[in-house]
Amino acid sequence: MSNSVSIPIRISPYITMSELNEPIEILKGTFELVLGKAGKGALNGSIRFRWLPCTAMEFEGVYSGPPVDLLKQDDIYLSIEAPRQDVSVMITSSQFRPFPHRIRGVFREEGTFSSAPEVDRVRFCLVNFPGFLGSMFSYGSDSAGTFPGRLEMASRGFLCTVDAIPEVRDLRRAANQGAGFVISHVGELKPVRGTLNPETIQSLLDWMHLFFGFLRGAWSGPIFPQGFTGDQKSWEQLGSWKLSETREVSTWLPRVAPLELNKLFSGFFEKCSDATWDSALRTALGWHIQANSSVAAHETKIVIAQVVLELLAWVQIVENQQLHSRRDFERLSAAGRIRALLHHLKIPAAVPSHCPELMSLQDREAFDGPGVLVRLRNALVHATENSRSLTVSLSGLQWWQAGQLAVQYIELAVLALCGYQGKYARRAWRGWKGEDETFVPWSVEAK
Repeated sequence: MSNSVSIPIRISPYITMSELNEPIEILKGTFELVLGKAGKGALNGSIRFRWLPCTAMEFEGVYSGPPVDLLKQDDIYLSIEAPRQDVSVMITSSQFRPFPHRIRGVFREEGTFSSAPEVDRVRFCLVNFPGFLGSMFSYGSDSAGTFPGRLEMASRGFLCTVDAIPEVRDLRRAANQGAGFVISHVGELKPVRGTLNPETIQSLLDWMHLFFGFLRGAWSGPIFPQGFTGDQKSWEQLGSWKLSETREVSTWLPRVAPLELNKLFSGFFEKCSDATWDSALRTALGWHIQANSSVAAHETKIVIAQVVLELLAWVQIVENQQLHSRRDFERLSAAGRIRALLHHLKIPAAVPSHCPELMSLQDREAFDGPGVLVRLRNALVHATENSRSLTVSLSGLQWWQAGQLAVQYIELAVLALCGYQGKYARRAWRGWKGEDETFVPWSVEAK
């Protein structure tokens, strides 16, 4: 048997893009526009997904029906036969002269279309997701090509597979420079046994939105989810999905070392299944992505990181493990709370050796990484003469290293809480790519 026979065939991309920010046409035909008490009319046109200036599910076409009052849009729906679904919409422009009348608008909410109570599997797309070294899959004519771009994960009775789309490699490189959005990966989620109902699908998609956002360091999807019963598409969701960052952003995700995320995937979904951790992770990861934004100032990263780290410390040490009473924890300084979290998770608190410029900021109280970050945060928030003197004295390199260390603490804390044991990319590294990747400090391999 040849090696090519043993290589699995990729998940076939079902939405492809030939240029950045290319609108995705969803449906064409005649739809019914319902104007509340004013009546309804026919809209002959199309529905498409646009990327810019903000993501939106947009519709446009020739309209025949009662006049639209742009000042009264509380009760306007677009009826779509796919199967029939009434979606709340907003009219953004209407042109009644010259003839024919044209209307354009956007969805106010997600539209979910289902023809079956349950599905066997769900496929989805990821946007501007980073490249990684995964397992091989075959693609192309007669499966002649191979590519190391498959990620396979399992958790709580679910299997998730993500495949890169090699054909858009050039578009991904352009997107990394901030030029726009491209669908870079296609994925599939399915249960080990049984089927998925719409409520479970929505819950899983919400969790995966957080998960893939954490991997990339920016919102990446899933978008365009579709459910299948056998080979028949029986469920679909259309919406203005939350995406961020056209350009490449820093992330802990290793790019050179082989990627193995089973433990992280499993641990993440276990945390999301816990009511306390679910809400805490949603808050923490939302703030993490804000801090990791390419337009976020280094000062912003430091302030946000302290908020996130104190949140994680409280939930883990006080609520979950009950290692401190509420009163004892509240008596700790901000740096003390972060130190307690890092100590509990076996994350070194010392300023990393590859951030030597931060060591000059240490003093009697700020004797380690958490101390330095809290010292800078306090100087930013409490603008006394001494605080202002400190902040204006810092070099750009010191601010950069401090901001990167702050975000790295969040990433390491989440990785530890979810049981990850693999490699991560150290932030603020100034050496060769690949040398920045090392095992997480609590891993047996790091000993």
